[in-house]
Amino acid sequence: MVLVVEQLKKSYHLRPVLKSVSFSVGDGETVGVFGRNGAGKTTLLRVISRICSCDGGDVKLSGRSLMGGSPTPRSSLMYLGHQPNLYPVLSAEE
Repeated sequence: MVLVVEQLKKSYHLRPVLKSVSFSVGDGETVGVFGRNGAGKTTLLRVISRICSCDGGDVKLSGRSLMGGSPTPRSSLMYLGHQPNLYPVLSAEE
């Protein structure tokens, strides 16, 4: 397995959003994440990419935990959300 998510938990203001989410993605597999608004899709992806923290669980990429302090295991991971997060005062070249 390339990506393994184990028992991820995340709450906002005591409201659970991710409740023990677990799955694995093998080499060459493609995964779609579907759900209604507010179901936790973006939160799941943000936790996996370490943009936000979680309340429990682990994420492993090629057998190495992404939840530790070192950025090395997640250097090949990228999150591209629905908001561009660009500085509007800069040009494309900048």
